[in-house]
Amino acid sequence: MRANPGASAGELVIIGGGLLQVPNVEEARKLGLRTLVTDSNPNCVCASIADEFFAIDIFDIGKHVELVLDLQRRGRRVRGVFAAGIDANVTAAVAARAGNLPGVEPRAAYVAHQKHVAREVLSAAGVPVPKFAAVASSAEGQQEAKRIGYPLIVKNTDASASRGTTKMYA
Repeated sequence: MRANPGASAGELVIIGGGLLQVPNVEEARKLGLRTLVTDSNPNCVCASIADEFFAIDIFDIGKHVELVLDLQRRGRRVRGVFAAGIDANVTAAVAARAGNLPGVEPRAAYVAHQKHVAREVLSAAGVPVPKFAAVASSAEGQQEAKRIGYPLIVKNTDASASRGTTKMYA
């Protein structure tokens, strides 16, 4: 059942419309918020349960900024931009900042999203981190593997959870 716009405490932009976002929509409703879901797939699970759906790719920062600013220009009471269960934390942070909404600092979101940058920042701050290297080619990878030593873990540098993670032995 869709929330009554007149009784709303405001609206929440929820980035991503997959199965993992269903609880986000449900919880926002419990808070009295109307749900504005974005996803590139108009047939995603949340498209049919959101108060409004916008076909925007979760990584399209510019379109999310445009959406938030347009909603605000039209007098809509956008209370926040939310991303959970997906890798769009940078999108949410930049869109929230553009709309002067509460949220994570965009730089912090970027650092948290990029594993190698997070390790560089932590290392520079004196926090112990495992040996690591970001590489762009197989040759670089082989060279860094010799420096780091085996066994080692190879994984995507952006958040991407554990997709593609491999343990390698000499």
